[in-house]
Amino acid sequence: MFKLFNRLIIPCVLLMTISAGASELTLLSNNVKPGKSNADFPAEATVQPTQMKAQFVTDGEFATDPESVKTGVRNDKLVFFDGNTGSNWKSRSYSKWSGGQWVTVNVDLGAPYEMNAFDVWAIHEYSRQTESFEVLTSDDGQTFNSQGIATGPDVDPEKNKIVQLHLQLASPVNAQYVQIRIKRKGSTKQQQIGEIAIWKGYVAEASTASSPAKPAAKPVAATPAAAAPKAAASIDTSGMALLSNNIKPGKTNADFGDNLRIEPTAMQVSFVTDGEFATDEESIKTGKEGKVLFDGNTGSNWKSRTYSKWGGGRWMTVNVDLGNEYALSAFDVWALHEKSRETAGFQVLLSDDGKTFTPHGAASTPELELAKNFFARTHLVLNEPVKARYVQIRVERKKSAKQQQVAEIAIWGSKPVEGVSYLKSDSRPKVAFDVSTIQSGVAKIDWSQSTKLDANVKQWKVYQSDKAFASIKDSDAKLIKSVNGSESHTVVYPLKPGHNYFFAVTAVYDQGEYPQVNSIATRMPMPLECRTFGDMVAINHFWDGGGHRVNHPENQDAYERIAVDLLGQTGIKQIRWWRVDSAIFNRYYDKGIGVYSYPHGGNLAAATQLGVNAFSGAKNEPDLSTMPIATYIERTADFHQKMKSINPDAVMCAPSSGLEDHSIDWLDKFYQQGGKDCFDVLDLHTYTKIAGGHKVPDGYPKGAPEAMYDNMRKINSVLARHGDQNRPMISTEFGYTDAPVNNPSGKITLQTQAEYLVRGLVIHHALGFKRVFIYSFWDSGKDMNFTEHRFGMIDHDLQKKPSFFAVKTLIDQLGDYQLKGKMSNMDLPSIGYVYTHPTDGKLVHILWDGTQRKTGVFQTTAKSVKQVDLFGNTTDLMPDENGKFSATFGHAPIYLHADKPINFVSSQIAKADSSDAPLKVQLVNKQLIALPESSEAQLKVSLDNPRADAITLNLIVTDEQANKLAQQKQVVKANSQSTIKLQIPTQSNMPVLGKYTLNVIEQQASGVGGKVSTYPFFMRRLHPVSSQAITSKAIIAGLDEPVMILSNNQLEVAIDAARGGRVLEIIDRESASNQIHIDYGILPSITSIPFAYGIWDTFSGKLKNDPMHVTVARDGKLTLSTEAKGLQVTQSWELKDAELELNISVHNPSNSPRKFSYKSHPEYTVGGTGDSVTDVIYLPMSDGLTKLPFWTGLGDKPVGDLTANWWAAVDTQSNIALKQTFTGNGLAQPRLWFGQGHYNVELITERGLEIGAGQTWQAQFKWSVIKTNSVNLEQALQH
Repeated sequence: MFKLFNRLIIPCVLLMTISAGASELTLLSNNVKPGKSNADFPAEATVQPTQMKAQFVTDGEFATDPESVKTGVRNDKLVFFDGNTGSNWKSRSYSKWSGGQWVTVNVDLGAPYEMNAFDVWAIHEYSRQTESFEVLTSDDGQTFNSQGIATGPDVDPEKNKIVQLHLQLASPVNAQYVQIRIKRKGSTKQQQIGEIAIWKGYVAEASTASSPAKPAAKPVAATPAAAAPKAAASIDTSGMALLSNNIKPGKTNADFGDNLRIEPTAMQVSFVTDGEFATDEESIKTGKEGKVLFDGNTGSNWKSRTYSKWGGGRWMTVNVDLGNEYALSAFDVWALHEKSRETAGFQVLLSDDGKTFTPHGAASTPELELAKNFFARTHLVLNEPVKARYVQIRVERKKSAKQQQVAEIAIWGSKPVEGVSYLKSDSRPKVAFDVSTIQSGVAKIDWSQSTKLDANVKQWKVYQSDKAFASIKDSDAKLIKSVNGSESHTVVYPLKPGHNYFFAVTAVYDQGEYPQVNSIATRMPMPLECRTFGDMVAINHFWDGGGHRVNHPENQDAYERIAVDLLGQTGIKQIRWWRVDSAIFNRYYDKGIGVYSYPHGGNLAAATQLGVNAFSGAKNEPDLSTMPIATYIERTADFHQKMKSINPDAVMCAPSSGLEDHSIDWLDKFYQQGGKDCFDVLDLHTYTKIAGGHKVPDGYPKGAPEAMYDNMRKINSVLARHGDQNRPMISTEFGYTDAPVNNPSGKITLQTQAEYLVRGLVIHHALGFKRVFIYSFWDSGKDMNFTEHRFGMIDHDLQKKPSFFAVKTLIDQLGDYQLKGKMSNMDLPSIGYVYTHPTDGKLVHILWDGTQRKTGVFQTTAKSVKQVDLFGNTTDLMPDENGKFSATFGHAPIYLHADKPINFVSSQIAKADSSDAPLKVQLVNKQLIALPESSEAQLKVSLDNPRADAITLNLIVTDEQANKLAQQKQVVKANSQSTIKLQIPTQSNMPVLGKYTLNVIEQQASGVGGKVSTYPFFMRRLHPVSSQAITSKAIIAGLDEPVMILSNNQLEVAIDAARGGRVLEIIDRESASNQIHIDYGILPSITSIPFAYGIWDTFSGKLKNDPMHVTVARDGKLTLSTEAKGLQVTQSWELKDAELELNISVHNPSNSPRKFSYKSHPEYTVGGTGDSVTDVIYLPMSDGLTKLPFWTGLGDKPVGDLTANWWAAVDTQSNIALKQTFTGNGLAQPRLWFGQGHYNVELITERGLEIGAGQTWQAQFKWSVIKTNSVNLEQALQH
C-alpha cells in the first residue's frame, strides 16, 4: 500500500502522479512551524517561514460562500493554514448546504517567491465533495493570471474521507500573491475544506499540468476484484449516465456537460391529464406527446418547447417509463426564465408499477436574473440512488407568472450493479430543510419545502449532534423535538453561542420513521454579534405594555398579536422586554425575532432556558436616578456574577446611561468607582436632544441624530481615559417622540421622526454599535401632550406611521449589507456611506443632507442606477454618455443602487420652487376595464408640473413582457396641471386580467442624465356580450385556481369558489365599473388579509377562505356547496339582467339542534371608486328615506333600525346605484362602516340562533344595478 499524505489510502496499482524531490521541496504557506513536523506533509519537506496573510474573497463571480467565511476563521486566522488537513472538524470550512459554489482565498506571501505546486485537502463524502481548484498568481494583488486547474481524485466517497487535490505546474512561477478558487462539485450539497499548501521545488514523476487549461493527471484505480455488497450511497455518481435518450449515442451536447456518457433506454413518455397535477391543455398540444422534452434541445429552438396557456394551468406533469429498472440519481429541467414566463421548480416521484408513485425530491428554480429568451437549468440530486423503472416529473409554473415554457428534461443514473443495495422506489426521501439562527441561542428549523412534497407525514422529528451524521441511528444523534405532521417548522433552544451544531429532520409515516438524514451544520452567533447592518437593528417592544401603556378596554390580546405580526413585517430581529414568558417568547421566535431581557427575579434562569444570552444591568438609566453609583455597581456586579454562574456565555450590558453632558460625567464617575469590571458590553441611551450638550454640525437643527458624532467623541474620550476604548457598544434606547408639546428633540413631525430614525441608525452603524434598540415600536397611548405616548412606529390603534415604512425600507435596502466606508469626495453638511453585499459585491450608497435639499451630480461606469427614496419608491436613473447623472437628496435619505461604484462630483442647492421640483404623475384609475366591443381602453393620467419651465415627456405603456403597447410624447406647460388620455389597443386574446406599466421618461431637471418613473396598473378584459346569461371559468393572475364568471349583456360577476365563494367583481358593462372594492395587486395574498376586499361570508366562523365544491355552473347560474361544523352549506347564485341573486341554504342533518351564526362582510365602491360626498347611502328609516353622504375613513356609522329590508348606494357623478335587498330568519340590523375608499354594510345573524334537528336555515340576498339618469331614483329604490 502507498500512503498519499496519510489520508487517502489507494491500492498499490494506482499510478502515482506526485513525488517530492529529496532536498528541493519547500513549504511556503506556514502550515507547519519551523522545527516541527506533521505526518500529513512529506517528512523531507523544509519549511520556509513567510510573512503570509490570507483572506477570503467575498465579492464577484467567485465570492466565497458566506457560511464558509463564517466557519473558515478560527482565532482570527483562516483554518486552511494550521497544519490540520481535516481530521479536526473545527479545522475545516463548511459551506452552506446547497449554498455557494466557491471558496476563494487570496494569499499574500509578503514577498515574491518561486512556486510550482499546490495542494487542497477536502472532505470526500457522497453529498460533500470538491470538484476542482484553480490557482491564479499576481504581482500586485489586483490582476491575477491563471496557472492551472486540478480536479479531485476519481475514488469512491466514504464517510469522513479526506482527499488531496494536487496541481503541479509545468514550470515554476515567481509571485507574491496567490488566489485559490475551490469549486464545490455541482452534484453535491456542500464542500468542506481542511487545508491549503503552497510548494516550491515539487518534482512530479508522471503527468503535469502542461497549460493553464489542463489539470494534473488523476490517479487511475485498477479494476477491483469481485466487490462485496455495499450501500448505493458509496458509489461515485460523478460518472452518471444520461438515461432519457436526449442525445443519440456518439453525439455530444455542451448543455449536458463534458464527457457525456449515454445509456440508451426503451423509454416511453406520456402526459398526466387528470387529477390535481394534470398537465395544462396547451402544454399537451405543444408537447408533441412529450417528444420535445427529450430531444436534446434545451430551449434554442422555439418549436422544441411546451407552452402552457397564458394564465392557464399550473402544472406540466409527465410519466416516464424507462422500460427497465435503473439506479436513478439526478434530474434536470430546462425552462424559460423571463418576466411573466417562469417555472417555480419541479418534483420527482418514482414507482415500480407506474401506478403508485412516491415523492423523492423537489428542486426550486435557481434565483437568477430574468432575461429575454434565457433558459434556466434546475438540477435535483437525490440523496442516494433509487432503483425504479417509472418516473413522474411535475413541473410547476410560478404563481406570479402567466406562462411556463419547458424545453427539456434529463434523467441521470446507471444500470443497477449486482450486489448493491439500492433505495427502493417506495422508500421515503430524506427530509429537506433549512436552519436559521435567531440571535445567539435559538435556531429555527423549517422543512416547509418537504411538506409540499408529501402531505402524508404524521410527525416530524428534529435531531441534533455535535458532528455530522447520516442516520438517526448514529450514536451521537439525539432526538430533541417531535412536532405534529401538520407543522412546517419549529424552534429549538437553548443553544450555546459560538457552537457548531448539526441538525437533521425525519418524517414519520404510517409505516414508521425513515432514519436516513442530511444533517446541516449550523454555527450559532455570539451574543450581540453584528455581521451585517440588519443584525444591528433591534427595537423596544413590550407585550402587555410598560409603565405608561394605556391598554384597549376590549380584546387587548388581539391588539398584542397584531402588533407582533406587524413587527414581523419590518425585518427587525431582536426586541427588548423585561418579562420572561415562554409562550410570548415563542410568538416572537416564530417571526424570527430574538429577545434581550432583564436580570431581575427569576429572569436569568428562565430566559437562559429560552435561549437568551444578553441581559441588562441592575437599573435602567441610573444616571437619571438618585441611586448612588456605588450601589448601582454593586448590584450590577451581583447580577453579573449570578448570570455567569447560570449562563457563562451570556453578556451583561450596562449602564444604559445617556449622552447629555451630566450623563457623560456620570459615566466617568462610574468608571472611576470601579464599574469597568461589572459588565461585558457598554450600553448607552443615545437620544439626541436640543439641550444637554448635544452639538450638531453647522446648519443642522438641534436634536438631529448627527449630534451622535460629537456625542461619541466625548464618550470615547471617557473610555480612553479608563483604558476601555475596545469595549463593544450597544444602545438599548434610541428614538424620537412625535409629541408636539415639550418634545426633548425639538419639533418632530411624523416625517421628521422617519428621517431621523433612518439617519440615526446608519450613523450608529458607522460608529460601530453592535445593536441599536429603537424606542419604541407601538405608541403606548393617544395623549398628544405626553411625550412617552408617542415614540412608536405604529400608533395606539396599530396604524403604521411613516417611520414604520422608512425603517422597513432601510432594512430592505441595507439589511444584508456591510459598511464599506464613507462616500468619497462628499463632505459636511452632506453625508454619504457606501455599503457592499458580502457575497455578490453589489453596492448601495445612502446619502442625505440635513440642512437643505441638494441636487447632486454623480458619475459611474454602471449602465443604470436605481434610486430608492425614504419609503421604498424607486426611480430608474440613466447616466449620460459621460456616466454622469443627477439626483436630489436632503433631509430624507436616498439610496443609490449600482453594480459599479458611484462617485460624488458636485452639488447645488435645490430650492422648492426651482426647476428641480418633481413632476407629479398620478393614474386616475389603476384598474381599467376593457370592453370586448371596443378596440381600445383609455388610461387617464394626471400630470402636474410645478416648475417654471415646460417639461417634455415620453409616455410608454408596456405589458409584462415589456412589449410596447402605446406611446405618446407630451409637453406639460410650466406651472400647470393636465389630464391626458392614453389609448391602449385591446385584443380578444388578451388575458382576462393583465398587469401593465406606464413608463414616464423625462430628462433630469438639472440637464444631467435622465430618469424613468414607472406606474403599474391592471386591465380587466370582459367576456364578449351574450344574449343569454353564461357561466364560465377564468384564470385570474395571482390565483392558483380559476374563478367562476357569470356574464350577460348587462353585468359580469366574478366569484372565487376556491376561496369561500368570495365575490370579487360586480362589473356594470355600460359604465365599465366594478361595484366591489378589490385590489388586483393583492390577490395572491388576499386570504391572509383579515378584513378587506370583495364580499365574503362565514358560517359559524368558518369557510371564509375554504374551497367550495361547484355542483352547478351553467346559464348564468352557479351552485356551491360544502360543510361547516357538521352543517351542510349551499350557495346558489343566479344572474338576471342587472341583478345578482344569492340564495343560501344551511341544513342541519343531525338529530339535535346546532348553534349557528352567519356573517356577510362586503366592501363597496359603487361607480368604480368610493368617493367622499358624491357617493350617498340611502336607508329606509321611520322618518322616510335617509340620505347619508359617504366620507372616507370615518369608521363605524350607527344608523338605527331600517324599516325595510334594503339599502342602496348611489354614485351621483356617474349616475349609477347599487341596491341590496336581504331576507333571512334571525338577521340582525345591518351595520354601516365607512372604510378607506369604500363602504361596508355588514349583515350578521343575531346571537343565540339555532338550527333545529333536520331543519334548514335560509336567506336571500339580491344586488341590483340601477341607472339613475333614466328613472325616478327614489321610486326605483323603493319599488
